[in-house]
Amino acid sequence: MATGTGKTRTAMALIDVLVRSNWAKRILFLADRKELLRQARNAFREHLPNQPWCMIKNGDCPIDKRVYLSTYPSMSGLYSQISSGFFDLIIADESHRSIYKHYAEIFKHFDSYQIGLTATPVRFVDRNTFSMFELREGMPTYNYSFDDAVKEKHLVNFKAMDVRTQYQVGGIKWDQLDTETQQQIIDDGIDPNVINFEGSDLEKKVTNVDTTDLLVQEFMDGCIRDPSGTSPGKSIIFAISHKHAMRIEKSFNRLYPEYKGYLARVIDSHDPRANTDGGLLDQFKDPNDPLKVAISVDMLDTGVDVPEVVNLVFAKPVFLG
Repeated sequence: MATGTGKTRTAMALIDVLVRSNWAKRILFLADRKELLRQARNAFREHLPNQPWCMIKNGDCPIDKRVYLSTYPSMSGLYSQISSGFFDLIIADESHRSIYKHYAEIFKHFDSYQIGLTATPVRFVDRNTFSMFELREGMPTYNYSFDDAVKEKHLVNFKAMDVRTQYQVGGIKWDQLDTETQQQIIDDGIDPNVINFEGSDLEKKVTNVDTTDLLVQEFMDGCIRDPSGTSPGKSIIFAISHKHAMRIEKSFNRLYPEYKGYLARVIDSHDPRANTDGGLLDQFKDPNDPLKVAISVDMLDTGVDVPEVVNLVFAKPVFLG
């Protein structure tokens, strides 16, 4: 199912049908990140408030619950102590990522219905979503595409804007620099031989403040704004690395001091409190919070639900499989 079309909500409906039909007594919901489990927990509270649930952690698995929420690592250290018939249904969220290799043993251990949720199934030799669920290649059990969702007005189409400096497009070549710049580089003690590199390698090899400032300025000039028209709408900027993300945050603070540091924040795994209750991610999800721009390295790449987001900025190379 395409991103934003309601995979978790669909899972809730399937659970409800199977429970009411007495086909499922205990359900295991697996995710690879704690934030996705928090989202699932909130969905159960909203859509299935009468079903007793628990979050599996520290090796504790009570036997009197209907729904069990767990990360793959938590269940990986516990499943061998649980009988193969304990769960009647297993739901794997973002099933294109973490259900392979040693985590696949979880699915082999339990004799249950198994459902994989993903917007982006993979077809690698060692990781194939279709073969994992014993399906024909490229033929999921159910598919709801982005085009279908747009046509039926559940999603809106996107508009792309391509903003790149000449250095990001072509890289930097020593013989293309003017004499004054070459002399400054030599005076700074930099080996001219390390200057030649491709544009895609920029952020890995140099700190280019001008490029980062340009990205931030272009974003602020061209982004979709919030209803007041004074600030950007909720936005995610995908950075290459934590250091790159921090440079982007500093550019926002330096170029737009009137927001007093509340406009844009780095939200990634370097801050263990980022995805806790009341943390930065919850602040970003709050439509009324002044935090409008989340700068992420990997935490917000997939699975995080923020319907208010209207701008996505890819400040890194994007490779499509």
